[in-house]
Amino acid sequence: MVEPRATILSLDRDACVACWGNTLIQVWIKLTDEDVMKRTSDVARNFAAGQNGQITLLSIIERKSVVPTDGARKVRGQFFEDTSEKIVCMAIVPEGGELRSSIVRSVGVSEGLPVYRFPMKFVANTDAAIDVLAPYLTAASGGADGLRAAVTNLRAQIREQLAG
Repeated sequence: MVEPRATILSLDRDACVACWGNTLIQVWIKLTDEDVMKRTSDVARNFAAGQNGQITLLSIIERKSVVPTDGARKVRGQFFEDTSEKIVCMAIVPEGGELRSSIVRSVGVSEGLPVYRFPMKFVANTDAAIDVLAPYLTAASGGADGLRAAVTNLRAQIREQLAG
């Protein structure tokens, strides 16, 4: 069984990229400009390339993160074009209420709908996102409960490391 602790691959004040088993977890914290998107996309692309099978993707957009710039959206679209054959399912959690969710959804759709070759769902919270990904998680990884614990631990790690 995989440890219920995600491995942080990259973390700064703007974003975190982590993994847990075959799940890639992205937490968008603050700025999402082209440079941030390039850094996070490179880390995510390397993770996907290193996996033998397909991956799931959990993207959490914190309420204080800003809308990505046009350049950032192009970089993100290229990431999905490059990795969509590895991704089996994606869940997106826009934190911050219904209006924020609508904004995030419109940006997400505009940045790459034509290249998505996998199920993608916008949901209200992390628990709902994990439910979306659950059918694709292996029992050996700890399934939905393991991912839930890993995400909880990851959010605590992010707060701790950014506070210091």
